[in-house]
Amino acid sequence: MTRLKSRIYSFIVSISMLVFILPTSAVSAQTLQAKTLSDALVKTSMATSSESNGALSLKLNGEGLSKNEQQQFTQVSKLLNNLQVVYNTKTSASKDGKVSKQYIKTVANVGGTPYNAELWSDMNIKGKNVIAKEIVKSPQLIKMISQPKNINKYMIMDFSQGKNGSIDLKKMMSGNKGLQKLILTIAQKYSSQLDLKGIVTNDGNVYKIKIDDAKFKEIIRKVVNITAKDKEIQNLIKNYMVTSMSNSGASTKDINNTKVQMEQMFTNLQSQKFLDAFNKNMDKLDKIKILGNKGIEIAYTIDKNGYVKSTKGNIEIVIDTAKLESAFGKTTSQSSLKGKYTANIKFEVNNKNINKKVNVKLPKITSKNSFNYTELINGMQQTQKVKAPNEVIKSSN
Repeated sequence: MTRLKSRIYSFIVSISMLVFILPTSAVSAQTLQAKTLSDALVKTSMATSSESNGALSLKLNGEGLSKNEQQQFTQVSKLLNNLQVVYNTKTSASKDGKVSKQYIKTVANVGGTPYNAELWSDMNIKGKNVIAKEIVKSPQLIKMISQPKNINKYMIMDFSQGKNGSIDLKKMMSGNKGLQKLILTIAQKYSSQLDLKGIVTNDGNVYKIKIDDAKFKEIIRKVVNITAKDKEIQNLIKNYMVTSMSNSGASTKDINNTKVQMEQMFTNLQSQKFLDAFNKNMDKLDKIKILGNKGIEIAYTIDKNGYVKSTKGNIEIVIDTAKLESAFGKTTSQSSLKGKYTANIKFEVNNKNINKKVNVKLPKITSKNSFNYTELINGMQQTQKVKAPNEVIKSSN
């Protein structure tokens, strides 16, 4: 893979992350419409019970591809083009969040193959005896990772490790609340310095976020330059990363390594040499489309109680490899990059029974209809021990 292609793939990932992060900053902008939407999103996220259904789809298109590009695109398309995911969820929790139950049913079509999965979670961290279990039923998934006898069984994952394990669940729950506050604080810090007026509009109780290609690039440029100069934002981002790692049970060594890496990253980011190079690259992007004509469009419908009852979004990403190579790579007469790729992402979420009584019924588990995921891990480790000598013999022949 060429260095340019690596940069393009990294670029796609970065763009995909930004298009989901930017709306959070947009609704934090202090206009009447933005504040109304922001309040509704926060209120909905704090709900203790709800039922939801949603869908996600992805469509890929390639134009003007070289023979090599076409071969690679065909392989990717077989797996991801026309990807469809549909899900239904039920959530019921106590006001303090220490007791909760959740059910998620997902149906996905990946590469023309249907996948079904059900997940139940049961958590109670109120008393000394912590309960934190997840129950999974997915014949297709379990067929790939376990023995045939387990295909139609429930897989049990017990995370009740408490203080004796790598994850302290009470600490994690407390930390997750802190993460939510950090995300909102970071979004507010950015929005106060970005010109986001006009991005959020409303028609009655439907509030829309619209970001076109030019505005998107302007926001990217400003976000990087603001981050480079704002120590408070840098510290908030560091705090977010460290807290999320700590919540996930990361080792002290890994956390300290991340701190060092982030210090190095921000040191580079603050240098005028980096900023000059970054802004020069953004100038080159001015005439190269990143977002298609649809850009980023997200519509939120707010009910009479101030909750978001539905969300519909459409994101169109464009990657013109020939133009990107011309701007950032070394163009030759035998250039292999000619294609223009378009990814269209659509998603929808509908909520009901928000903060009302929602019944989440857990399946009845027995030793005959279930197995513990630790059996799976132990089996994999045993298989590796048995196969390793054979692999050594084969490689020596």
